[in-house]
Formats: sequence, structure tokens, C-alpha cells
Amino acid sequence: MPYFTKLSRFATFIRINKARISKVSAEGLWVVAGQIASLLGMLVLVRVLTNYLTPSQYGVFALGLTISGLINQVFLGGLLNGINRYYAVAAEKSDLRRYLNSSAVMILWASLVAVFFSALLIGVASVFNYFDQPILLSLCVVFALFSGYSAAFNSIQNAGRQRKIVALHSGTEAWLKVGLVLVIFGLINPTATSAVTAYIAATLVVLASHLFFIRPLYSVDLPVIHPQDQTCWNKKIWSFSWPFIVWGFFGWGQQSSARWALELYSDSYQVGLFSSLVQIGYTPVQLGIGALTTFLQPILYARAGDAADKDRRDSIDGLIQSLIVLGLVVTAILVAITFWWHELIFSVFVGPEFRSVSYLLPVVIAAGGVFGVALVAGSRLFALMSVKESMPASIGSSVIGIGASFFGVYYFSTAGAAYGMLVHALSYFLLIFYTKPRKF
Repeated sequence: MPYFTKLSRFATFIRINKARISKVSAEGLWVVAGQIASLLGMLVLVRVLTNYLTPSQYGVFALGLTISGLINQVFLGGLLNGINRYYAVAAEKSDLRRYLNSSAVMILWASLVAVFFSALLIGVASVFNYFDQPILLSLCVVFALFSGYSAAFNSIQNAGRQRKIVALHSGTEAWLKVGLVLVIFGLINPTATSAVTAYIAATLVVLASHLFFIRPLYSVDLPVIHPQDQTCWNKKIWSFSWPFIVWGFFGWGQQSSARWALELYSDSYQVGLFSSLVQIGYTPVQLGIGALTTFLQPILYARAGDAADKDRRDSIDGLIQSLIVLGLVVTAILVAITFWWHELIFSVFVGPEFRSVSYLLPVVIAAGGVFGVALVAGSRLFALMSVKESMPASIGSSVIGIGASFFGVYYFSTAGAAYGMLVHALSYFLLIFYTKPRKF
């Protein structure tokens, strides 16, 4: 009898929430479709690049892109967290247009700071002849800005739950890169510089499409708001974003440390091998986790609201715990699969010169999975307006990761770099899991 009672309650829940379940399911399908298209495009792109570029050239390409990572992870990426978080709040207040205007101004200022800081780094690198590729680095800055703007549009449209538009742009950009890399490699010599040029062209096309689709949000009439009810979105976005920017420096340092340690203690050849390993193992897992967080964040933020209500805060805990368990199980399955079939996977997705490091694939898969699960756990803190509380875990694990990368590379070369990533992922998972949200 209890079984039939539960079944009846479940059926009643489905019937009452049919429209809501249908909407969420459709959104989920679009998110999955976009991430699958993006993942397949990325894997094909890796195959194309590793077929045309030598490991040394691919290593130079990967080193150049670290400056793009700096801009997208710290300056623009850090700001996008605040923009994404306050969309739901602005929508509840019917103040989307002011929110969007404030977001645009902040992105402009972040871009100016990013260009200044990048120019300083390029100048220092050229003067000390540490990485004498100023043209490549300058193009990477341009690519980072354009891709950052594209990510900003994606973030706003995703927060508005315009899943179809986000999915189409994600898949289109990945395959545009493949096509334009092939075209440009066919017209000129395959080099790191020509690869970044193709990336810029692809991102520009997608950015133009974003500008077209964002217009309806600006067509909304401004509400009549009394002065005492006006919200200063700049301050709120900055208050939420600045911790991401601070620990973004440490996170970028951790993600770039293995490549620069390999360049310092070995050469660009080893950087290329390691970068192909990351692209085949770590990045696809992160894209999968990205699909989940892309789908989950707007729901969590809308459910939590301004996080002032206890019932709304409690409602997200069970969901997060279930996702953590699911993520760890999936990670374990992927590690087992890649342990047995790493050679086959590398034979399909990378050029012959890169296949000597395939045995490290389960290690980077484990690192990507554990870190992704930790990000899911951290999204609970962000929904509960506890960004500052999560800073020690993010900064502490990044410092551990940087140390592990340099230590591992110094003694064990590419294998040490892979295990350094795993050390960082495990440390972040443990630290963020035991971090408590702030009290209200």
C-alpha cells in the first residue's frame, strides 16, 4: 500500500507540474545538444591542429593562449559571475534594462584594464626574451576580448533561460573554428599565429550573431521606479564579482603553471604533448560539467532569490548533494574506460606525434571530474551569496596546485604535470566541500 501511495503522489506531482517539467526538460535538451555539438567540434579541432602542427608548434600555441585565459578567467570572467547572478534579481524587479546598461559599462572598464595589463606582460616577456612572440600574444589578447564579450552575451542569455540561443552559439563557434582553421591553414603556413587568427574570425561571426539576438532584451520599456527603490547594479555586481577576480589570478596561475613549468624545465615539445592531453581528457569533462552548471545556475539563483529566505536556501541542498554523488560515480566510470582504452582514444583524436602520453589520460580525466564536481558544490555557495566564504578554498587549492605543478614537472616532467592537476582538484574538492555558507 505505501508503494501505491507514493506512486499516486508522484503521478499527482507530474500532473500538477506538467508545464514546468516540460519547460525544464526542453531547456535541458537544448543545453545537452549545445554541449555535445561544442564537444565534438572541440575534439575535431584538436585532431586538425595536432595533424598540422608539430608538438613544439602546438606548445607555442598553448603558451600563447595562456594570456587569453588570464583575460577571460580574471578580468572578464570574474565579472561575468556577478552579471549572471543578478539577472534573476533584476528580472524580479522588472529592471533588466538598467541592469544590462550597468553590465555593459563594467565590461568596458574591465576590457581597458585587461588590455593595459596584457600589454605590460607582453612588454616584459619581450624585453627579457622569455617568450619572444609579441604578435602571437597580441592576437591572443584580441581573441580573449572577443570571446569574453561572446561569453558575456551567453551568460546573460543563459541567465534569461534562452537555452536555444546559447546552444546554437556554442555549437556554431566550435565548428566555425574547425572550418576556418582548415581554410587559413590551406591559404598560409600552419602556425600558432594563423591558428589564433582563425579563432578570432570564428568568434567575430558568433559575436555578430549575439548582437542580433540580444536586442529584444533592450526593447523592454523602463519601469517607473521611485528613487528610494532604485538599485545600483554596478555596486551589486562588483560586490559579488570581486572575489572571483581575486582568486581568478590564483586559478589562472594554477591552470597555466604546468605549461610554463614545462617550458622552463623542458621545452615547447613537452608543452605540446601535455596540452593535447588536457584537450582530450580534462577539457571534455569540464565541458560536460559546464553543461550541467549552465543548466543549473539560473534555476538555483531563481530558487534562492536574494538568499534571505531560509526555506528557499534549504531547497537547493538536496539537489546539490545528489549531483555531487552522481558526478563522482560518472568520473569513476570515465577513469575506468580511459584506463583500458587510452591508446584507442588518442589514435582517433590526436596526431601520431602526440600519442606517447596517452597513458596519462585517466589521470587528467580524474582531475577534470573531481574539479567539476567541486564546482557544482561551490555553486551552492554562490547561490547563497557566500562568495567571500569560498575564497579560502579557491585560493588555497590554487596555491597547492601551482606548487604541485612545479614540483611534479621538475621531477617527473609531463607525468608530474598531470598528477599536479589531480592534486589541485582533490584539494579544491575537500576545501570547498567543508566550506560553510554565511549566516543570514
